Amino acid sequence: MRNFSLRERPSVITVLREPPKKKKSFPWQKWTFIAAVIFLISYIGYKAVTNLWIINANGQIEVKKQTVHFADDVTLNQFFVAEGQQVTAGDTLFTYLPIIEDVVSTSVTDYDKTNDWVEKEKLNIQSKIAHKTFEIESLIGRINNSQSLATMKKEMVLLGSVNDKNEYEYLMLDIKKMGLELEGLKKEKKYLQGLLYSLDQKKAVPQQKVTTSTRKHGDTKTAFVAPMDGIIGQINFNPNEVCFRREEILTIHKLEDMMIKVYFDPYEMKYLEQGDDVDVIFPDGSSSEGFIENFHVATYALPEEFQKKYEPTTRNIVANVHLKNSNDRYKLMNFYKMNVRISKSRFNIPI
Repeated sequence: MRNFSLRERPSVITVLREPPKKKKSFPWQKWTFIAAVIFLISYIGYKAVTNLWIINANGQIEVKKQTVHFADDVTLNQFFVAEGQQVTAGDTLFTYLPIIEDVVSTSVTDYDKTNDWVEKEKLNIQSKIAHKTFEIESLIGRINNSQSLATMKKEMVLLGSVNDKNEYEYLMLDIKKMGLELEGLKKEKKYLQGLLYSLDQKKAVPQQKVTTSTRKHGDTKTAFVAPMDGIIGQINFNPNEVCFRREEILTIHKLEDMMIKVYFDPYEMKYLEQGDDVDVIFPDGSSSEGFIENFHVATYALPEEFQKKYEPTTRNIVANVHLKNSNDRYKLMNFYKMNVRISKSRFNIPI
């Protein structure tokens, strides 16, 4: 029997180990692209819904007010109210004194007929004639420029490139005013030339007329009473100051009649009716519910703050909007003369 023994040489077969698997990194680019696409689709969808579903319009807060002014000059004596004070109809607001014009007196003074005075007067008249000549030439140049511009505007209107004729009409009105002013300057120059000719021919010395007039106050103080209930607005004068005719002394605001005047695009009128509910967004971001009380009969030009520059004047349908909740009326007073945003569902579907 043969002896059995194991071979002592090492085996040629070896076991290979698999390399370690690398950890997968987070796909930032993929998810960033997906997020950008989702945001873009959402933004486009929001704009589409906003334009197709929601009517947006601009509005201004207005309040019924009474302006106090006089047709003649007066001197304000004493105020009995302050800005922001609540008044009722019949309360005394201030006292004043009317200003009375006395008789105008005219005196005539004759000067010595000396050649020196005549020469000085001639130099003065010649200076005035030169000044009038310069004014006439400048005004003629302005008229020519305006006429050229008016011709261009007229051609643009006839060609249909500009739909608004207001600018052309205002330009023609301005040309007419300048023409009247030119005629007046020519008459003044002609008068001065005639006066200069008279001095040259006759060496006459014109008489100088001195006109004097004084103004005095009335003797009786008059009290001005409030014509309605309300709150005193801005007071533009102090006691013992003179208020000239048509100048605004103060205003009385009636807060109970505050409302929002809204400017709607005429295209949206088929989706608007009296009594429709609207959302009012105030400048501070807060909102409130309101309703359309009525529509104005005529269209109105869009205010300057809403009007786009370098575009024809836009006219809109105007509606009055009142708030439903009386507790929110204080917001109208806080944002008086400020702009608000009005939104409404085009198909009367809740927003």
